[in-house]
Formats: sequence, C-alpha cells, structure tokens
Amino acid sequence: MMKNNALFLFALVLLMVTTSCCHGLPNDTSAVVLESEAVHADADWHRVALEIQERRAADLLCFASHPDECRDALRALNPRYVIVVEKPENINDHYVMQMAALSRTMDADAYADWLWGIVTGYDAASASRMAANSEEPLVVHNCVSDIMELQSAKWFDNYAWVDDHVRARAGEKRGFDSPVNTYTFPFDDELNVLSRFIYDYDPDLIITSTHANYNLLTVPFMSARKSMFVSEGGVIWKQFDGQNTEPLAFTERRKVYFPVGNCLIAGINNDVNSMPPAWIKSANSAAVVGYVVPTWYGRNGWGALKYWLTTPGRYTLSEAVYMNQQDMLAQMNRWNPHFAEVDYPFHTSAEDVVDDASQSEFGLAEQRIRRATHIDTVTNDMVGFLYDRDVLAYYGDPLWNVRLQTLSEENDYTVRVRQRRGEVTVVIRTKDTFSLSRMKGDHFKEEHVGDLPFSLFFPCRLSHPRLAEGQEWDAVVDENFLLIYDPSFEPGHKYEVRILTD
Repeated sequence: MMKNNALFLFALVLLMVTTSCCHGLPNDTSAVVLESEAVHADADWHRVALEIQERRAADLLCFASHPDECRDALRALNPRYVIVVEKPENINDHYVMQMAALSRTMDADAYADWLWGIVTGYDAASASRMAANSEEPLVVHNCVSDIMELQSAKWFDNYAWVDDHVRARAGEKRGFDSPVNTYTFPFDDELNVLSRFIYDYDPDLIITSTHANYNLLTVPFMSARKSMFVSEGGVIWKQFDGQNTEPLAFTERRKVYFPVGNCLIAGINNDVNSMPPAWIKSANSAAVVGYVVPTWYGRNGWGALKYWLTTPGRYTLSEAVYMNQQDMLAQMNRWNPHFAEVDYPFHTSAEDVVDDASQSEFGLAEQRIRRATHIDTVTNDMVGFLYDRDVLAYYGDPLWNVRLQTLSEENDYTVRVRQRRGEVTVVIRTKDTFSLSRMKGDHFKEEHVGDLPFSLFFPCRLSHPRLAEGQEWDAVVDENFLLIYDPSFEPGHKYEVRILTD
C-alpha cells in the first residue's frame, strides 16, 4: 500500500517528471523509503522508516514480502534513491539479488535507474542510529585493513594493516605525510594486532578480504581457522580455539565497513546473529558493503573499491558502487544485449537439470548464456560478470555523503557540465600533471578489474540522452551517467562530449 495520499502524489510526480528540466543540472536527491509489513507493524522499527522519510523528504511505500511488489509505484514516483527498511530475519541472498534486478526494471534500458540501500540492524535502535549517522557528510581520514593493496596509505592521514600476502607482517602510518613503517610480529598474536589497530586508530573505514562466512571472519593465514572474529548477539567477538574470549573493542566513531572480497560476510541469511547486524550495532557502521555469496571473480566488490580509490573525493561510496555496477552492465550489454535476460543459477530449477543433473553451476551458467545470447564461445569473464552482477549488498542510506579525501596530486582533471535547451556538454580539462594511467585505475587489482573508463555520475537524470552526431567517443550514455572507454586524453587538453536531450 502507499501512504500520503497516493492518488495525489502519483499525479503530482507524473506532472513533475513530464515538465521538469535539469537547468544547470541541479542535484536530484528524490527518494522513496520502502518498509516491509513486518517493519510497519513494529512501532520501534516503523519509527525508523518515518525518521528516514522525514530526513530525506521521501515518499513511503509498504510491501508484504519483497520491494518488488512496489514496482509500479516506483515507476510512477521515479526516485533517484531507494531506501529499504527491513528486519534482518527477512533478508537473505535472494532478497538482495531481487532488489538489484528490480532497480533495472524502471525503463527499457539495461541499467539501474536508482541507487539503493538497505537500512537494517540487530535491533530497531541500531538501525535508527545507522540512518541518523548518514545525515551528516563524512570524509574518510583514518583506515584499518587486512589487505596489502592499500599499503602506500596515500589516501589516509592514519593507516594500519596486517598483510594478507606476507605472513605476520604489519604496517602503520601516523600522519598524512609520514612514512609507512612495516615490521613483523609473532604470528600467533595476529588477531590481537588487528584488534588493537581497530581500536587505537579510531578508523572511519575498515576494509577486510580474508576468509569469511555468514557469522565469522578469519585473519590472514589462519587456515586452521582457530583464531577469528565471530558475530553473536549483535557483538563481534574475538575467538581463540573455538572459544569466544572478549568482544572486539570499537570507538564510538561512525564508520564504513567494506569487506571487499570476503565470502558471504554481507549475507544476513535470515539470521539476526549474522555479521552485518553485529557490525552495525557494535561497530557503529553506517554503511556495510559486501558479498552475499562466496566470491571467486571479485569484480563487483573490488571494482567498487577501485572506482572509489581512483578518483578520491569525486564519488560517494554508494555512487562508486553504482558506477562500477553500471560499467559491468555496459560491458555485458556490449557482449550481447540479451545478457540482461540471464540470471546466474544460484538457485537451480528443475528446468536447469533436465539436460544434465550433474552439471556444475558454472556449466549451467554457460548454458544459460549460450541459450539467451547464441554466443558460441562463452568466456570465464562472461560467467564471472554474470555471477557478480547482483550479489553485492549495500547496507545503509545510499544518500549518505561519505567520501575519501581529495588528493591534490591526483586531482589532475576537472569536469564541468553545461546545459542549454536540448543539449548537455561535458567539458573535461586535463592538467599538465594529468595521468591517463591513474584515471584508468593505476593497475589496481587487475586480476579482478581491468582499466576503468572515464566516468561521470550526472547530478540529475537527463531526458533520453544520446551522443550528438559527429563524435567519435566510444561512450555509453544513460540518463544517470556517462562512460567513455579507452579515452585518449593527454595532459593540458580540453575535451567536450556533446549529449542531446529531449
């Protein structure tokens, strides 16, 4: 059902959609809050939805079991952002995949039409705090991780990590211009070393990528998995030899938790004792981004991080997640437009196993792709993109303005958007210090993500955009974004991309 005088809102929004124009491309923050009937019936949880509705000046819709039931209302309201308020016991991998698929069904193209996130928590109080922590912007200055890929620490004032490539190695940096000091430590103490970093460095951002499951996270090289973090009762516990010893200590600072390559760690699996509710409650995480399935290809998680890192300060976290996913969809669409009709067989059906009941998931995925697209040679990348497409969850308010700090030496190009009736011009000016390699991602995590295109998230939607004739850009233009593949930008130049609109 829909509240707030449904018929009047439908008519008003439809009128706005047909008559409005983004003069000067103002920032469009239109939002819809979706709540389940279980949330609506619980006074404490319903209050969370109402708080977000008021904070974001949003419309409020209610559904019985899944937001997909609000498809027609969402098409009519046409928001830029969708915020789902849901209890953890109702969320699983299928829920997240359906939500990702729903975001692509508002119009006829292959791309997502709004940015979305799920506000949840161990209890209503932690969900309310998560949403409230998203009201004010945050610039990330301090980080702790267990990955070596950030060891330059150039993005952070203070940074500490335990290495996932070199056993019993750690590194620390105190002060933006300070050197990174690396050292070794007694391996058996690794859990305590990482725990100390998480508290002492008071991080805005925590990134992990070690073995995980719905309710556990190991530290690097702990193959026996006798030393790990586990979630129970809304708390992250330190566990040694199978015994919970003490809660992992956090400061009260609001933070982002980005388990970029961890298997299953963002999968709530209908269980309030899973990892995301505990990170939201005990760690005060205002955003949690991770996989709801086992990981092997890694494009969705590592790609989102690469978009965020490559142009620090340009994208919010949710925008980086969104732009990476649209880049993936664009590449799949280029392989064959019928990719949009294919789903990876995470949940196989009777029809899938008729031909070969022993066939692997990978084989079934190849079969689905071949049947839908008639591509003779289905590559590992094609299956990997399909696998990763819908399985990254964003828990939190997607309107949260959380960014990495801008690095002056990497702020080497500017983008301006001009509009006049029927045409938008994107003006790109490269500085004398411009690095095309840096724009493409500086080879970050190439085993999972190749070169990035030039990308731009428009401040508001454009009406039926398309490249003006006479341009040779290898570009994808959508109402929400622009991608230019293999741009031959050079230092000290000006480039213009002309886009026609209705």
